[in-house]
Amino acid sequence: MRRVAGIDLGKATVELAVFTVDDQGVARPETRAALAHEGEPTAAFELLYREHHLERCAAISATGVYADELRAPVRALPERACVEAALAHADGLPAALNVVQIGARGYSVLSRDDQGRVRFLEND
Repeated sequence: MRRVAGIDLGKATVELAVFTVDDQGVARPETRAALAHEGEPTAAFELLYREHHLERCAAISATGVYADELRAPVRALPERACVEAALAHADGLPAALNVVQIGARGYSVLSRDDQGRVRFLEND
């Protein structure tokens, strides 16, 4: 079993999801947390890192407006790519769909048509 974590360092909150991944690659949720950072995203991340023992994770990835402020062992990833990858691995979803994300820094919409073509729009 391996632990992996995903972090979203948004304009107002830091959100965390930790999963355990078995030898067959099946991920199971372990914990989820959110913390309003009040202008101190890295301090909020450090608190969550300690509280949830992220040093025990095999991989940690981050998205969000402040993700690039983190260093190894965290790897910053583009939010759009993360959403697309999550949809590609989610079972039971229709071929055509829209994912709307609303946050403190604006909104984004990822649209996938029934042929699998993806469009991504965002606005601050």
